[in-house]
Amino acid sequence: MMTTTNNDTMDRSEMLVLVYDRLVLDVECGLDAQRRGDREETVSHLTHARDIVRELQRSIRVEEHRGGYDLAALHEFLDRRVVMATIGLGTAVTDDCLRLVTDVCLGWREIVQSASVDRLTA
Repeated sequence: MMTTTNNDTMDRSEMLVLVYDRLVLDVECGLDAQRRGDREETVSHLTHARDIVRELQRSIRVEEHRGGYDLAALHEFLDRRVVMATIGLGTAVTDDCLRLVTDVCLGWREIVQSASVDRLTA
């Protein structure tokens, strides 16, 4: 459940979930294209996924958040894995990327939903 403020805008945490949703979609589409042998489409989707990861890296304020440095390290690791998936011919690395971004996305979704419930019951 996404919540909105008085001016019908999403808060930052909800926007983050949408960004991760898109990251998952790009990796899924890249993996599908990779399995079909469509190199151009694979590169297109995985390059967009990498753009998202790099934007996440740039936007995190590591010193302001508990676990910020760990999250930055996770984004750096994911960036390297997406590069490997993009240049690789097999799907194993891309599968790993998909599992990782899906897990992270689900984690953020649970955090946002929990916070929303907490706000509603407070």
